Amino acid sequence: MAYTLTKANILAGIQCHKRLWHEVNRPSTAPQISPDQQRIIDQGQESEYTPVSNFPTDY
Repeated sequence: MAYTLTKANILAGIQCHKRLWHEVNRPSTAPQISPDQQRIIDQGQESEYTPVSNFPTDY
C-alpha cells in the first residue's frame, strides 16, 4: 500500500510516535473528529489557500 506523508501526519508524529503509527497503519482506530474540531481544521486550510489565491504565480 502506497502512503503519502502529509503535514498533518508529520505534526502527529512530532506530538506522538504512537499516534502517527495508528493514523498510518490503523486509521479505523483513530478517534473521530467532532464538528468543532472539523471547523477549526477547515479554517486553517482556508487560511493556507487564501494568500496563495491572492497572488499570481506568473512572473
